[in-house]
Amino acid sequence: MIFKQKGSEMSNIETHVEELNREIADQKRQLEDKVKLIKFTDKANSEMALEIAKLKKQVKNMLISNASLNSQAVLQVGLHNDVVEALNLAINKPMQPLIDKRFKENKIVRHCLDAGGTDLNKICMIDFSIEDREQFAQLIGYSLGGYGDLSYVTDESYNRAEKQSEAE
Repeated sequence: MIFKQKGSEMSNIETHVEELNREIADQKRQLEDKVKLIKFTDKANSEMALEIAKLKKQVKNMLISNASLNSQAVLQVGLHNDVVEALNLAINKPMQPLIDKRFKENKIVRHCLDAGGTDLNKICMIDFSIEDREQFAQLIGYSLGGYGDLSYVTDESYNRAEKQSEAE
């Protein structure tokens, strides 16, 4: 009788161990599936990151190309190389500081405009981007009000300058 009881207990234990082994095997498969999914996601994220980096590089090259074309046009109208460099910086759309509601003029740009072989009317006839025109108006020291009246100045740019002026 004791052997039957012990055998029955052993059978129950073996059954329970088998059930635990099946559960462990199922959990192991689930974990392996999750690991595969994570690896797939990591690979997809890496591929997307590479694609984003390629697109950023293409945009940068397009901006550089555009700046180069604008620089060549500026040189053709007789402006000094320093003005070309100042216009190339406009790619990053910096905002000139304001002093008493007037943009701080860039003395190099002002000198080249005053002493160079061109004037504002000639510059207006050249195909420059809106961003370049906005930056140029800032660099030659336009007043904030006059800047806002220029036809090519965007509301976004004027509002940004106005907020900057209020903060000072």
